[in-house]
Order: sequence, then structure tokens, then C-alpha cells
Amino acid sequence: MVESMYAKVGLYDEILPPYIFDGQSDEELLATELAALDRRGAAGTKALELGCGTGRMTTVLRRHAPRLICIDNSEAMLTVFRQRHPDLHVKCIDARTHVSDSIETFDLVTAFWSLNYPLLSCFESHNGTEIRQLDPDEGLHNARAFLRALLERVGPAGNLLVFFFDDESPEQQLVTRLWERIAPFPGTGRGFTRILLLDYLMDLQDQGEGSVTHRHLLGHAHADSLRSARRFVLEGHLRSFPGLADHPDVLNEVDQFLNKYRNSNGTVDIPAGLHIVRFARNCR
Repeated sequence: MVESMYAKVGLYDEILPPYIFDGQSDEELLATELAALDRRGAAGTKALELGCGTGRMTTVLRRHAPRLICIDNSEAMLTVFRQRHPDLHVKCIDARTHVSDSIETFDLVTAFWSLNYPLLSCFESHNGTEIRQLDPDEGLHNARAFLRALLERVGPAGNLLVFFFDDESPEQQLVTRLWERIAPFPGTGRGFTRILLLDYLMDLQDQGEGSVTHRHLLGHAHADSLRSARRFVLEGHLRSFPGLADHPDVLNEVDQFLNKYRNSNGTVDIPAGLHIVRFARNCR
């Protein structure tokens, strides 16, 4: 079986295309967000990055956070991370366990493209070959408990900064259709985890705990060829899931989709979107 880009050392950075929004890469957007926090004196010096992966976004984050702790639950990803950032403290653990077991607080808690996964794990289990739906009421309880623990890691006058995928973009609509061949998404569908996050943060704002800022940007993922774009969808988005990523109907749908966005020079610009969510906690 072909491994997903999260399971094989080096594969993530090899096949991930650059994402561009309003003329900026996601790394450049992060630098802009952090610079704005710096100007307000809100970026702080102590940060936590959830789902750090291979350390791609960490390279930007560490310029603004001299004290930085990073976690991810993929040893393959962290092998590359440790090569890229040998001096940083990193731990292989899932986000739900880490924030629930920790009592440490931070000036800045971040998650770039990764917060969907621990939220989704509250509602389903995924072992690489099977998806099992969990009790929805228990899932909702667990998701709220995770978000509560997550926000407890944000200290007084601290910030939570999240980059979240746009479930309504053509890219994610394709991914949704394909995954739902295997199992439906929990709750109200593909956007359920994003809505859970925003609803929880808005409740905190209503309670006077802090303020929420939310930006939605449109853009694209730029693949240098149809082959590269296809590989990214199958090994990245579909995680090489057997019976899905190798199904003739899926392969045909992926190719038809990508060909719609193929440029005259052979590159492919896959329409994508980004939600940037920030919660600024008040001083206690």
C-alpha cells in the first residue's frame, strides 16, 4: 500500500504544493499575523504549536516566540522536524491528550491547518484502513472538553491563532465527496469542526473572556503538474486510503476535477480557501 504523506518520512514536504491566498503563501500570511500581534505587544515570548508536522510553519513562528514547544502525533513528520529544528523542544503526542494533561499556559497557542484532526477524532476513529463512527453525543461532549482544555492553555492576555481549511472551497468539496464514499462526516458535515470552534470562541466572547477575530481568504494550491496535483490529492487528502484512493471511479473524478484547473503551461491551480481565527484573551 502506498503510504500517505503523513506516514512516510520526507513525503509531506515532497508533495505538498504551496498555498497562495491574496498573493501570499500561508507562511507569509502567518508572518503578517504575528507581526500584527507584535505591534500590539500580544505575540508574547512563550508559544505552543499543535500539529507542528515537519516544522514548515514553525520556521516562521519561532522568529516571534523565543520559547516554543511543539507537538505532533506522527513520528515520520517529527523525524523531519528534528532535522529542521534540532534545538527546539518537540513531543510526539496527540493534541487532545497534551492539552488535557498539561497545566502549562502560553502567551500564544497555535494550530496551522491541523486543528480539524483532533476535533474530528472526537467523533470517529481512523486506523488507516477503516473509519468507525463514534457516539455523536459523546463526541460532542469530548469536543467541547478538548476546546475547553485548549483555551485553558491560553494565558492572561494570550492569544489562540488558528489556520483552518475552507470546507466550502472547490478543493475541500472534492475531498468531502470522495471521503463520503466511505463514511459521512459527523454533525452537519465537512464544516462541522470549524463551526464547533467558532461557536465555542463566540461563547467565550459573549462571556467577556476575550475577543474573536475571523478572516476568510480565497486562493489556490499551486501544483507544478497534473501528476503532482493528482498525487497530492490521493496521498495527501485521501491518505492513500485503500478502496478509495485506488478506486477507478475516484481516480476518474480526481482527474476530471484537476483538469478543470489545469493551466496552459501544465501547472494546476486548485481553488482553496483559508479561515484565520484568532481569540485574544482578556487580562484576568
